[in-house]
Amino acid sequence: MYTGVTSMLPIQEVSIQEENLFELLPNPAFLFRVNDQNQIFLYRVNKIGMGVFGAEIIEYKDDFPAFLNQFSPNILIDIIKIRNGKEIISKIIVWNKGSKGSTKSQTNYYFIADYVKVTDNMVMMSVKDITEIIEQQNAVRESLDLNFGLHAEFSPLGIMILDTEGQIIFANPTSTKLLGWIDEKTTLVEGKNIFNLSIIKNKQETASGIEKLLKGQPLVEDELRIESETGVKVMKLYGSPRFTANDKVEGAILTWAEVTDLVEAQLILQDQKNELSELASVMRHDLMNYLHNIMGYAEILEMKTQDDHREFSKKIRRNAVHIQELLTRSYELAEAGKIIEKKESVELDKVIEEIGKMTIPETITFSKDTLPTVSCDKEKVTQIFQNLFKNAVIHGNPSFIQIGCSKENNEEDRISVSNDGNLIPEEIQEKVFERGFTTSKGGSGLGLYITKKLCIAHHWKISLEVTDVTTFHVHIPKHSAEIN
Repeated sequence: MYTGVTSMLPIQEVSIQEENLFELLPNPAFLFRVNDQNQIFLYRVNKIGMGVFGAEIIEYKDDFPAFLNQFSPNILIDIIKIRNGKEIISKIIVWNKGSKGSTKSQTNYYFIADYVKVTDNMVMMSVKDITEIIEQQNAVRESLDLNFGLHAEFSPLGIMILDTEGQIIFANPTSTKLLGWIDEKTTLVEGKNIFNLSIIKNKQETASGIEKLLKGQPLVEDELRIESETGVKVMKLYGSPRFTANDKVEGAILTWAEVTDLVEAQLILQDQKNELSELASVMRHDLMNYLHNIMGYAEILEMKTQDDHREFSKKIRRNAVHIQELLTRSYELAEAGKIIEKKESVELDKVIEEIGKMTIPETITFSKDTLPTVSCDKEKVTQIFQNLFKNAVIHGNPSFIQIGCSKENNEEDRISVSNDGNLIPEEIQEKVFERGFTTSKGGSGLGLYITKKLCIAHHWKISLEVTDVTTFHVHIPKHSAEIN
């Protein structure tokens, strides 16, 4: 602990190199010498420091402890700790500025103090003025209503408020805890610039999103992975701009949530889905082989059986075909619900042209607009349009099928599949995407349900519109489309 009387020493002679290095520091800096009795002496102050504190240092030259006691918490104790080997990286200190013996009210100035042990008995303290930032923080806190203040203080989500330059002017306790700033070395969050934090600095895409926020652009959402002593933490980051009453951008609000457990659960679930999918594929293959055998034997029986018994072998074959259809649809349904992981750049123009040639009879006129290139799972998107074409051919009995493309509010591409066949009655239009719904005898009722699941897996939407023609619209968000 501190035991001695602190005083100032005469300015010491130092080498030109040492003096240049000390004077090059961008902030006020002090060199203190600490002897074996833990007595502290002011050894040197750089020119910037003299510019800020010079008048007070001269005023208190005969009572230097009184000058240092204007700072709180007690920096004398910190200097002793540093000299004795304890590491304190950053700390906020308050300078209660007031003339010696004055009865005037004191003015508080706020600094970030950084300490470095220079030699065994020499400690350097540099300070950065953050008074303006603290005043901004206080203004923000005062402007926040009580409900928000309580919510932010005790929220399980991390909440940060940034000014227009990215300075953190408010950070609730949860944000510091979630981001790992919970030890004595790094307790300081407010006053830092968000772009200087390693988790943001090392991820250009996230930094770019926050820059757009600070310019008033829409909500940003991102996922970050943070290395910690206990492993990798996965954080979900949400952000939105802050506006004044005059619609002027005044910064942004960031919200952090830890989703490590959720991501791990999703990975486990995905592994289980993959295993089930693989099992379903093997079982489907084996069962199809048995069904082919049953159908072959039924066909032989049909040829060798008398006329009055042939109907039974025909029923066997029809049931086997129906089971094949159910197996195929069930497998497609299992695959449709999987998360889309393998995406590629797919030219819908070429894909839909090929599907049309294979699926639509020559008796039906087929036409299409120029279609975009999209990021998707090619196999599953092929299935989407194959199902829509088959549905039109089988249930609609149309004379033409037309594929259109339009832009909706510059937010999405809308691919439309229209046919002039039998219209879907109004009373069942809301049911067509339901699982098991069918209007045909022996149908599985899974075709359009699977189509919808495949769209959802891509984060797309599908809708039905019935006018003088029947039209299915596939809505592809802008982030999935790469327009030609």
